[in-house]
Amino acid sequence: MEHWSVQLGIGEVWEELWVHRPLPLNRWSFVAATYRQSQGMMRLYLNGEEVASKKTTVKVAITPAHSDLLIGKNNQSVMLANVFELNMFNGIIDEVKLYGRALDGKEIAAVYDADVRPHGGEPPVILWEEIRLDRGLLRADKHRPQFHISPPAHWMNEPHAPIYFNGQYHLFYQHNPQGPYRFWK
Repeated sequence: MEHWSVQLGIGEVWEELWVHRPLPLNRWSFVAATYRQSQGMMRLYLNGEEVASKKTTVKVAITPAHSDLLIGKNNQSVMLANVFELNMFNGIIDEVKLYGRALDGKEIAAVYDADVRPHGGEPPVILWEEIRLDRGLLRADKHRPQFHISPPAHWMNEPHAPIYFNGQYHLFYQHNPQGPYRFWK
């Protein structure tokens, strides 16, 4: 994920705070966002450290929404080829905590430290075996052909083959690891 943000409706104003620094792929990351009304200040933290802040144009409470709270999704999605809606974080969110007040930087660092303490003070390593998709779930699909080629996860584009070469059959399909859907391997 190249860019990430917190976006809030504050009074009649829409405020956005963006970080233009990628979250590391295949790594655990601790992300925190705060808004302190008394200061009119939005902040974003990564692994216990502040990485961005912004003064808001007004110092009022967050406007109650008449729609769902979106965590890990962008409410202003972009359509890719009029087929795919690009509006979500592609990864695993293992825990969400909401507080009734804005934590300060020291409190956020303490929460991060408590989360990494059981892992020797470092972000935990996530093994592929722990997060891989269970492709066995597809075996029970009565409409699936007996022999069916599929990618490790999600969708594949333009399968080509089978091609017989040097005593083996080969199958090729498009995969763009920097595309809208990244595979976790």
